[in-house]
Amino acid sequence: MPTIEALLDNIKVNQGWNEEDVRLVATATEGQVEALLQNADRSQFKRRVRVLLNLGELAQGAADAKAVARVTLELLHRWSAADPVMAVRLRHYLPEVARHDAS
Repeated sequence: MPTIEALLDNIKVNQGWNEEDVRLVATATEGQVEALLQNADRSQFKRRVRVLLNLGELAQGAADAKAVARVTLELLHRWSAADPVMAVRLRHYLPEVARHDAS
């Protein structure tokens, strides 16, 4: 059985995805999401964040997928709040951080 990491890396937002893969990624725990992002290289990080933040849409609003998207967003907010350099790097994913920096 493929890992959540392998499945996550195979999902292509706006290019198609396997619904079963999306359902399995939606089972990721907060700890797994954090590890998936912390252990990613730059290009993997960008792809993984896009998929995780859009998981609710990809899974057609399934509650567990929305929960993983929410956990991902909360994690990005925590990282931004803890580290100003990280806040700059993550502002693309967190529009309210970008607006705060501009003011």
